[in-house]
Amino acid sequence: MSFGWLLATAVVAGVASRLKSSPERIVIEYDPFPNCQTAREQAIFDKMRSDYNQGEFTESLEAAETLLKIFPRCPFLHIQRGMCIGQFGRYKEAIREFETTLALDGASEAGRTYGMGPNTQVVQADIQLLRNMIVARDRALASAAVPSSQGTKAEAPKPRAKKTKSESASLSGKGTTRSSRAKDEGTRARNEGGSETTSRRGRSSARKRLNEGEPSTGESVDARDAGA
Repeated sequence: MSFGWLLATAVVAGVASRLKSSPERIVIEYDPFPNCQTAREQAIFDKMRSDYNQGEFTESLEAAETLLKIFPRCPFLHIQRGMCIGQFGRYKEAIREFETTLALDGASEAGRTYGMGPNTQVVQADIQLLRNMIVARDRALASAAVPSSQGTKAEAPKPRAKKTKSESASLSGKGTTRSSRAKDEGTRARNEGGSETTSRRGRSSARKRLNEGEPSTGESVDARDAGA
C-alpha cells in the first residue's frame, strides 16, 4: 500500500504551521491534521504516528480512535485509521475510511478548515489499490479451495461386476472337472499302490517256500509229472 506520502504531509504541515504564525494572512489549502490544543492531545497524536512507524498497528489504531472522538471530522485521523485496519487485512473497512477522508475535504472543525489539496489523488489511488487487493485475495482463496476439496473427497468404491449364468455355470463346470480329475488320480494311485503291495507279498511268500524246500506252484506241477 502506497502510504509513503504521509512523510510529505508531515513536512507540508510543518511549513503550514510556520506560515500561519507569520504576521501576514496566508490561505493554506492543505491542512488535514487535527488542531491539537492541549499537551495530552499532542502526545496522543505523536504516539499514534510513532506506533505506526514502528509497526505497532494496534496501538496506533487505538490512538487514532481516541483522537477521532475529539476531532471526528479530521481527514488525517480517518486516513490513519484506514491505514491501520488495512494492515489487518480489513480492506473494505479501510476503503470506507479513505472515502470518508475525501468527503471531509474542506470541512471545518475546532477553528480549522481542513484541506486535502493535491493529495486527494493519492487517496483515490490508495482506494483503487485496496480494491485490487480484495480481488486478488478472493481469487487466491478461490483457487486454493479447489484442490483442497478434491483432495479430501473420498473415492467411491467401484461396483463389482455381476457374473452371468453362463459364466457361473462355466466356472462351476471347471470346478467339477478339476474335482473329478483329482478323484480319478487318487483312485489310480491307490490301485497302483495295492497292486505293488500284492506283488511284493507274492514274491515274499515264494522266497519263503524256496527256503523251506517247498516247490513253488510251477515246480510242483513238474514234479508230479516226473513221478507219473
